[in-house]
Amino acid sequence: MIVLSNMILIAGAGRNIGKTSLACELIRYFSSAYELVGIKISSHFHKKSHENKLFYHSDHFIIYEEINVESEKDSSKMLKAGAHKVYYIESPEKYLSEALNIILCDIRSKPVICESGALQNIVIPGIFIFIENTLISGNNKNEEQKEKADIIIHGLKNSFIFKPSDILFDGKRWTLKKTQR
Repeated sequence: MIVLSNMILIAGAGRNIGKTSLACELIRYFSSAYELVGIKISSHFHKKSHENKLFYHSDHFIIYEEINVESEKDSSKMLKAGAHKVYYIESPEKYLSEALNIILCDIRSKPVICESGALQNIVIPGIFIFIENTLISGNNKNEEQKEKADIIIHGLKNSFIFKPSDILFDGKRWTLKKTQR
């Protein structure tokens, strides 16, 4: 496991429940004080649908640096929200550690907000946020993620109650002002 106390990791139980919206809300809130790095990780390879900068390519994974703020892609939304730099990683879980190591020197000293379900098996973040759709019952994988979460947010996309001001960054690590669980 890689300890990255400078990372907020966001995962969730399903699609379209607000993971990217929450990541962008946090980026907007903290970007005036810090040069944030955003990371979006997908376990699937997608046909390239908008312009971005190839950062690294291997037989097992691809890393892009997002440069387009006009796209509707999640990584583009993070950049538009105010992230200084955004990485978009396409990697199966078994190669995710290797992909993360490629950008590690760039992200270790900066505050990072990452959206990924699989990364919590590789990283111990400063804060792990899990978003749960209250209308869908969880599966075993979701239950394991929930047990590791520092914050569990219940609700549907954009309808959860959460205050970014409950989170602090001291220049090296993310912490909670008070218990959120």
